[in-house]
Amino acid sequence: LATGGAVDANVGEAGRRGILEKTHNSSKATSPRSQCGFYFARSTIPGAGNGLFAGRPFEAGDVVTAGDITVAITDFSFHNGGSQADWFFLWDDYTWEADSFTGMMAEATESYGASFGVGASINCLRELTNVEPANFGQLDGAGLHRSRDPGAGAFTHYHDRKGLATEHIPAGMEFFVDYGEGYFYGKEEAYGIPGPDDFAKARAVLEGFQLLRNEFSSNTRNIGASESNSSEDLFELIHQIKHIWFTTALRALPIGSESVDEVLSTSMEKAHYNRSIQSIQWLEENGSCADNLRSRPSRIRQAGRGAFTQRSIPKGETIVPMPLIHLYNRSLLDMYRLEETSDGPVRDMSGPPIHQQLLLNYCFGHADTDILLCPYGGYNGLINHSPTSEQANAKLVWSSKHMLHPEWLDQTIEEWVYEKGSGLAFDVVATRDLDEDEEVFIDYGVEWETAWQDYVNDWTPPPHSEHFKDESDWNQYLAENEKNVDSVKILHVPLVGEKRQQAHATIQDLYCHYLFQEWWGLAEKQNDSEDSETSSPCRAVGRYTKKNKDGEEVTVYSVEILIRDDSTIQSEDEEEDDWNEEPGLEQCTEEVEAVLFGVPSQIFLFSNRPYTRDQAQVWSFRHDMRIPDEIMPLAWRRSNATTVPKTIVECIASTGSPANASDMICSDEGNGVLDS
Repeated sequence: LATGGAVDANVGEAGRRGILEKTHNSSKATSPRSQCGFYFARSTIPGAGNGLFAGRPFEAGDVVTAGDITVAITDFSFHNGGSQADWFFLWDDYTWEADSFTGMMAEATESYGASFGVGASINCLRELTNVEPANFGQLDGAGLHRSRDPGAGAFTHYHDRKGLATEHIPAGMEFFVDYGEGYFYGKEEAYGIPGPDDFAKARAVLEGFQLLRNEFSSNTRNIGASESNSSEDLFELIHQIKHIWFTTALRALPIGSESVDEVLSTSMEKAHYNRSIQSIQWLEENGSCADNLRSRPSRIRQAGRGAFTQRSIPKGETIVPMPLIHLYNRSLLDMYRLEETSDGPVRDMSGPPIHQQLLLNYCFGHADTDILLCPYGGYNGLINHSPTSEQANAKLVWSSKHMLHPEWLDQTIEEWVYEKGSGLAFDVVATRDLDEDEEVFIDYGVEWETAWQDYVNDWTPPPHSEHFKDESDWNQYLAENEKNVDSVKILHVPLVGEKRQQAHATIQDLYCHYLFQEWWGLAEKQNDSEDSETSSPCRAVGRYTKKNKDGEEVTVYSVEILIRDDSTIQSEDEEEDDWNEEPGLEQCTEEVEAVLFGVPSQIFLFSNRPYTRDQAQVWSFRHDMRIPDEIMPLAWRRSNATTVPKTIVECIASTGSPANASDMICSDEGNGVLDS
């Protein structure tokens, strides 16, 4: 259990009545699915939970995971009382910085991305990294517009983030990405993933074990004892130490003593490389195919994108596993009005929340609990709600293969909700035979359906939305109309001092792609490091036409590349008196780095200003999907708790001053508060 692998065999069944009967029994081996690209199964890294494995060989440059969606989480710390507030948000361990995604830096003051597939499903073992994000993903609203579509802002605009093989990956090998050097700081005990120093220390432990084993071998021969048993007992003792004295170095050790000599003859990394490869038969029996779905525009317009089958799936078979990240209270996703102060944005608690994070739409909840269960993994976040019960072709069941902590179904939420790591999982199971290229639908629940219908019936287009053009619209126009002079004159990039069209006068900033700056000799060629810039702020100062090499007239621009500096300017008194707590003046300075002439319109990139995208608008639809009643654990339900230990003040506040004491459901469990 301490390594995240085994599950307590003594977990009781009583509290799971009616729950595990509905758990999907996928323990039987299915027929080998030779076309399965990757599997979801127990990770080969001790303590890492589940991971993704190659279902076939991949070569360097191959796309291994495609179509990943990402949900932007914005100003989370501000809405939850600041960075020093006492809140536990498990998604923090599964998110990526905003600069990993196209345009996310412009979402808000503080942004980061919940990347469901390549970002959250693949584990990190830096020495064996074999997958990397292939791109920054795409950013668009799937053709919906706020002037005509109530679904605008109800789903993420970030999609199609691919995972790319960086080297040859044999069939059955676990995928590994690099989370970055600082990811595991402060998380060693929670996750215990070995690093470079740990492999070196583990090797020293093995060398010491080898010396002791040789000495034991000599002694056991003298007294006639079993040499192999003594060696195994000693190695088992070393493994047991890590449960008492935690160290990530001990987690880098091979599992059995018989492989010590082989490991020392090569390297610790090579030993784990070999251990990271499972047979396809093992993956079929112990895992689930995780690439049965692909992303395409949904057949339900307001849903945006949907999940479509890549191959036929028989009734009763798992379509996709759905591991879950738990949030102890849905209020974590509430959003308030933010007031600017010298210390940054501060939430205004004088009124109720004005909105919720978009992540709420991708989580499961229930009317009888405050907990949220948020899926991650390849493509399961794209599964839409069936508009009619007849169209639902899949259902949720508790997974018997992928739940690391099935005992949580028996326990109250308070007993496990602050645990690190994902411990629960659904399976999405076909309720009938599914053909290839069929969209998958589940039932989000009556409450969700009612809330959506009420929203649609009351919906009216936001004011002035008919003039709104998103950044993706302008960027697409620029790409499509680069050679059409007449069109470009209409959809031209505005020059400095020129009257702008309302569509982008107030919501877009202009940037210039870094690649064009390389071509024009302004910047040195960048490598693909994580620090590489993709664009710079700029402004167009001239526009004219010229003939290209094919003799066609095209519109080109003169462009100023800008350097902007957001800094705090101190007063003279502040420079002399370090103790002065008066805030300085925040000021944005701007200077021209260079001027480029004759550049095409493709150099430009429009980016929405913070808080202007659909998902940031308070009118966008929010509601969690619902856990089906038939699989909702009894222990998690508020209605199941007939007594709740509270003080008399808390009790009256929660019951609304009942007419007599017998109407109160509160109890102080013998502390005498209610008696007095």
